[in-house]
Amino acid sequence: MRASLPSRSWIPLALALAVAVTLFAGTRMRTISGCPGEYCVDSGEFQVALALGGTVHHTGYPLYMLLGTPFVRMLAMLGVAPAEGASWYSLLWAAAAVAATWWAARVILDDPWIALAPAVTVAVLPVFWLHAVVPEVYSLHFFFSALVIALTVRLMHGWSPRLAWLLALIAGAAVAHHRLAAPTIATAALALAPTWWRSPDRWRWLVLGALCALAGFLPYLDMPLRALSGTPWVYGRPDTWEGFWFIFSGREAADFGQMHPFPAGLWGSLQIAAGAVVGEIGWPLLVLSALGAASGLAQSGPPRRASLTALGFAAVGLTFAAAYSAVLPVSVMVFPALVGAALLTGVAIAQLGARLPRLPHRWLRGLAVTGAVAWVMVRAESLAPEIRAMTGNDSNVRYMTSAEVDLEAPPRAVLMAPFGERFNALAYAHYVDGALADFHLVDHRADFASLVGAGPVYTSAETLYVQPLDWWRERLGSESVVNGAGPGWVAIGPPLTNPDPPAAFLGDGIAISNVSATQTADGEAWHVSVTWAAIDRPRRDYSTVVFASDQDLSEITAPDQIVAQSDSRAPVYGWHPTSTWRPGEAIHEDHALAWPEGRELLTLVIGAYVQEADGSFTTLGRAAWHRIDNTWIPAGDLPGSRLGILRQLFSATLRP
Repeated sequence: MRASLPSRSWIPLALALAVAVTLFAGTRMRTISGCPGEYCVDSGEFQVALALGGTVHHTGYPLYMLLGTPFVRMLAMLGVAPAEGASWYSLLWAAAAVAATWWAARVILDDPWIALAPAVTVAVLPVFWLHAVVPEVYSLHFFFSALVIALTVRLMHGWSPRLAWLLALIAGAAVAHHRLAAPTIATAALALAPTWWRSPDRWRWLVLGALCALAGFLPYLDMPLRALSGTPWVYGRPDTWEGFWFIFSGREAADFGQMHPFPAGLWGSLQIAAGAVVGEIGWPLLVLSALGAASGLAQSGPPRRASLTALGFAAVGLTFAAAYSAVLPVSVMVFPALVGAALLTGVAIAQLGARLPRLPHRWLRGLAVTGAVAWVMVRAESLAPEIRAMTGNDSNVRYMTSAEVDLEAPPRAVLMAPFGERFNALAYAHYVDGALADFHLVDHRADFASLVGAGPVYTSAETLYVQPLDWWRERLGSESVVNGAGPGWVAIGPPLTNPDPPAAFLGDGIAISNVSATQTADGEAWHVSVTWAAIDRPRRDYSTVVFASDQDLSEITAPDQIVAQSDSRAPVYGWHPTSTWRPGEAIHEDHALAWPEGRELLTLVIGAYVQEADGSFTTLGRAAWHRIDNTWIPAGDLPGSRLGILRQLFSATLRP
């Protein structure tokens, strides 16, 4: 092994990093996370917490937060949005993991150019690539795993107390960051035990090494300090001993991790773990890894030791993933096995030179580089679109925009979203962007009893599929009902009374008091708001419908008169059935109508109907509203209309 990096040996490392960073930067997440699936379920939480200097869920990930907050804030000073800055933070750790893998391969292979192949192999692993471009803690976990492996193989080539103490510090920091690192640390300890035992200062090193490992947990002191700093984003109570220990121990997730029964459940889980390895590294490289392991074991000295080391990390990573069930993606758990397999691909290439002594070494290097580039191109072709689709998912951006534009609520109103992706998106808009600063933002764990006097609670209509109306009534009172609060949003609270007289009577105690409509800024839709009036309790459950036409008419008589239509199985997204209406109650409902370009909206026809048991439809009644000078007027109130004259006479008789 060379004692130091020879001249220009940094070039292959630079190439590996350039390839990795180019791939990662082109697919990074740029906005608040809308990424679906288990791999990035917590990305939004980290985006908010890093921007606010807050704390996150178990087990706190203190080092990740300690280093990430100033990094994200520094980028924000340069004009990079915190949501995107958090992705650059993950990218930084992923690039460091690629560098650590290259170092491990270089030590094993004693050749910086052949070491490029294992480094880029790790870079294009699907699980690695994705976590390099989303704000998640696993990029730092991958770096720690790769660095532990690199330090282990380096120390196996020659004991150095200083490097060994660094390994102890990294081991402690790795476990403090994520307990998943423990099997990798144990593998490193077993691999280095003979070398450590032969060291003359082994006991001195052991004491200082233990202190170094404990020092890796010191970032946990930052958690209570953050909680005491007044940041609005604090998970749990890390400023109390009980709350701190609850997060540190991961007690909240205790039910999500357990050992599989041996041997009954081991075989099936082993198949799943092996399938994850195959899916990540691919059959071509897996076969190459097997050839590298076989050829290395057939040798003596360094090749055999290198193969045994790589196989050891691979075997432990695979076995742990098979034996332990955790609330983690299996591909994350087998990462040490993936690094071991990547290192063995380098061993296979190096052993090719040993098997073919007449093969010029520069040709062997060229083969390694060419093969690595070809593999990167193949993986990029298949993975980049899929990863870009995940990181570019704008569902939560649209959710935030809808809250800012569509939600109709007074200042300081209570806005609720269940804790998770939706809450993270609103929190980012509220705390980071300042766009929803006028709202009092809470999640589903709030003390709603103390909020009853603040008026209704506003939330997305989709929330009711997670927390249905009965859930709300237990917290806000049994009289609570659901009313529309803008397209896609609802207000949950006491029934409303109608200050306006009915403008149109449909029958069975149902009338319409008011209709309004606004066109979206892009002109692609109209948002229609209907205020229903309950003259009496309806006897049946009716569906509601809004027809939109570019013709001036009082009734829909032909299909070609309809430009857009919106139906609701029951009013207010199905959550306020007409049979539950009370006399004198007002019900607000919203409809969204997609609108084609070049057509002018002139008439809205609003109606109620019921689908009979035989599938036929019975219309209760319909009423038309006309758009005149951007004001919506009921057909019965148009000047000169019979209904308008009768309504004026009827109103006059009621005047004192």
